[in-house]
Amino acid sequence: MMLDAGCGNGRSFETLSDDPIKVGMDASLSLLICTKKRWHADLRVCDEFEHLSFKKSVYGTFLNFRLRQQIVE
Repeated sequence: MMLDAGCGNGRSFETLSDDPIKVGMDASLSLLICTKKRWHADLRVCDEFEHLSFKKSVYGTFLNFRLRQQIVE
């Protein structure tokens, strides 16, 4: 199972199609709706990374291409 935290518009799902189950998580509901229209994700979650609703051990692959620049310390 792959989690893309901060998936945005879901562009990573196009190139990472080998994972059997894809989960896209983003704080922006409008971007998740765009993800649904353009790319395949098995589950889309509107959530903030700081309050991750899932156990981290559930995922075999964890992606966060641009998330780091969005986190405020």
